[in-house]
Amino acid sequence: MQIDHIIPESISAARLQELKDIGTVDSDFDLQRPRNLAPACRPCNRDKSNGDFLEHPKVLGRLRRALKFEPDIDRLVRNFFTANKMAKSMLTVRSADPNDPAAAAAFAQHGPAIVQAVAQIDPAMADYRTTAVVQGEYGETHLLLNSRGRTAVTIIEELCLTPMSEAVEHLVDTLVSRIDDQVRFSLAQDDSDDVSPASIHFLDLEITNFDFEGTGAVSVVAQGTFDVTFSAIVVQNNQWGDGLVDRQGDGDASGSLWVELNWNRDAVGAPSDVYAEIHDWNPRVGWT
Repeated sequence: MQIDHIIPESISAARLQELKDIGTVDSDFDLQRPRNLAPACRPCNRDKSNGDFLEHPKVLGRLRRALKFEPDIDRLVRNFFTANKMAKSMLTVRSADPNDPAAAAAFAQHGPAIVQAVAQIDPAMADYRTTAVVQGEYGETHLLLNSRGRTAVTIIEELCLTPMSEAVEHLVDTLVSRIDDQVRFSLAQDDSDDVSPASIHFLDLEITNFDFEGTGAVSVVAQGTFDVTFSAIVVQNNQWGDGLVDRQGDGDASGSLWVELNWNRDAVGAPSDVYAEIHDWNPRVGWT
């Protein structure tokens, strides 16, 4: 990530004065002030080069909007540079590459003490997230697990004796059934339309909340988002109403999910019940 000068540093003094004279920028405009700085990835910054694109209203709008936030940015920057050595060290730790052997060794040596110190300030702040990826029939399921999420995985695998991959498979199968309901509803243009079961070509899940409850029976709730691509055949009356035609609907959709997996008391293996809900269903469909 780089810092881009929206109006480039290479602008001539005459051109900058012209922009001030015609009111495009304020009379006290400074190229180095936060209002003229924006984060940009290296390729985008390179492609922009020395262009200012001020002929585009959106760029001017962003400059004027940035002016409103400049006092807050000034305060944050000043706080950053007046922070003590510990804060600077924490920033160094945050930006370190854990895949680097030396950095990994330093993390292993000093990380537990840092986590313990944070826990003394606020135990909730000491929690952290790990990522687990389960490959399935339709795509990948990404689980972002905090401490309760990791405990839920342990309960599933060690108390219910269900491999996590199998639990995710039941979750996905139930979700696919709900997606099929949504696809049929989205593709049916008339009550008389007959929609085939949906073919799911790709399904990507991100579980952002994985939690458990239970006093005897075990209940695990997964919440997150998904992206899916699908197709289905719709049989409908032709335009004259004297025959039937087949049309294929191809589409993709995104949405949020809520899935509950239940294991009865003393039950092991597959969950005894799985229930799924879909919210914020947002399909885009094309026809052939």
